[in-house]
Amino acid sequence: MFTLTTIRDEAHRFAIAEHRRLRLKSLSKSDLKSIDGVGEQSINNLYKEFGTLNKISKATYNDLLIILKPSIASKVYEFFNGKY
Repeated sequence: MFTLTTIRDEAHRFAIAEHRRLRLKSLSKSDLKSIDGVGEQSINNLYKEFGTLNKISKATYNDLLIILKPSIASKVYEFFNGKY
């Protein structure tokens, strides 16, 4: 019983990771500008802190709060991860 659950969970985890990888591949710096309220300064601060779009996408909400205002941090987090 638990074996099937484990297999299902692992397949789901793999599918989500692959989908995120493909989505990030198609994103660019300009796509962050499409997030309402995120400006050039916020984007520059994110790249200065994290370095790459991949690392920005994996940042936790609390990591983003260190750099951004709460309202902007939640929008960036939701852009990559859905509701928190």
